[in-house]
Amino acid sequence: TKMAPTIDLMRCEDSYFLSTILDELRYRLSDQALYLMPLYEERLMTLMRLGFVTEDKKVSEIGVCAAQIIACDSVVLLTWLNSDLYPRDPLCFAAVASALVYPGWKKRMLNIEIKGDEKWERNEIKSSLKALLQISHDIRGGDEEYVPNPRMIPAVYMWASGENFGDAATLSPDFEGNFVQVLQRLSEVVRQLLDCMPLLSSRFPDLTVVLEQVQEKIRRGIVVYESIYLS
Repeated sequence: TKMAPTIDLMRCEDSYFLSTILDELRYRLSDQALYLMPLYEERLMTLMRLGFVTEDKKVSEIGVCAAQIIACDSVVLLTWLNSDLYPRDPLCFAAVASALVYPGWKKRMLNIEIKGDEKWERNEIKSSLKALLQISHDIRGGDEEYVPNPRMIPAVYMWASGENFGDAATLSPDFEGNFVQVLQRLSEVVRQLLDCMPLLSSRFPDLTVVLEQVQEKIRRGIVVYESIYLS
């Protein structure tokens, strides 16, 4: 009789375990699960092709980093880096990477012409931006939610070059507050990338120095204020 409570508890645990398995099986056989299966398989194959998942369907090191980078589209970002087409110059890197964190894609024209004899008109920016846009298109297709928006490039480049906020903001296609948000989001992307460098350093041996220089150049002045209304 003393064993009865223990036996009852074991039966309850077995019953709960079986109930959980049955619920999972019902979901897997449901119309919703069957409908989502092709999409899941397609995404899995894409991640395997890009190196985020191994052939035995385990998450790779770069896949682990993608899960830790949440400040932008980490799959596009890391694929861009993995293509070895990212700028080594910190000013150019900051400028191009800003296209991943500018939230103006849905309401504004995506095309940008960097023309004229300006400081930000550099071949390194143009070629790297072209690669970033192509990678985004290859991965995300025509989904406008993920399309990088390069229109903040001139303003970000000038800010990273050491210009004062007023002069850099005149090149922004958006309000000053949104320009500050772009710089803060860019800084957060860089911070998260730096946190991942213990896993990525062998793959990108020169990236740590570039990221540290980018962070040094953009995290100053109004960008690090708690409020843009404080000086």
